[in-house]
Amino acid sequence: MKLLLFSAGGTGFTDADVETPPRIVGVMTDDFSSYLLLDNLEAGEANDDGEDFRFADGNWVYNLSTRGLQRRIKSSVTVEMPDGRQFVTGFALK
Repeated sequence: MKLLLFSAGGTGFTDADVETPPRIVGVMTDDFSSYLLLDNLEAGEANDDGEDFRFADGNWVYNLSTRGLQRRIKSSVTVEMPDGRQFVTGFALK
């Protein structure tokens, strides 16, 4: 699943020169029946095998493997921004 970061106004974050990039700090199902360990996100080479977003084509991007998450169960991902603020968004796999 490809994650792209956007501001509340719908525009992308374009500052590629931050010292600390945005990063994934949690992935779990809303019923707490499963979660992904951060050191096992299986992000692959596209994300340098880590939790940090990468800056590509003018956007902060993260390719999240959904292996280990159940289908049709609402899940959430928590992203920490460079300034320490955390944001949570939900998704469900078909």
